[in-house]
Amino acid sequence: MNPCSLLKHSFSFIIILIFCFPSFADQTPKRIISLGPTITEMLYLLGAEDKLIANTIYCTRPEAAKKKEKIGNVMQFSIEKIARLKPDLVLAIALTHPKHLKKIEKLGISVHQFAQPRSFSEICDHLQTIGQLTGFEKIAASIISTANKKVKA
Repeated sequence: MNPCSLLKHSFSFIIILIFCFPSFADQTPKRIISLGPTITEMLYLLGAEDKLIANTIYCTRPEAAKKKEKIGNVMQFSIEKIARLKPDLVLAIALTHPKHLKKIEKLGISVHQFAQPRSFSEICDHLQTIGQLTGFEKIAASIISTANKKVKA
């Protein structure tokens, strides 16, 4: 098979996958659980609050975060409740015990744990990562750019 023919068949295969399996084209999570107040605030800042299905009892900002289903606190939460909610992604902070996160991963749920940020730059990195994980990377980049300009001013 010549290279042009191979490329044509590969392209056709990709188009078939996208149309027959729409979820193949969009792998961004639809159902997110936040295990930390800063993560919850960043999800709202990005405009991803509709994807947020649950958070912790400490997630009280913005006001709307109080109305989300509660799964416990940062360090003690109900893995059974998390499993029942069927999230695509669980976002955790440094205080969340890795042993608990491994249990969630064993359920087939994606987990991302963030280290404790030590600088403004690391906070921006966290926002950028959450933007990438949730499909809001352009909004995250814009927010970070604006924040950096304000800090420099």
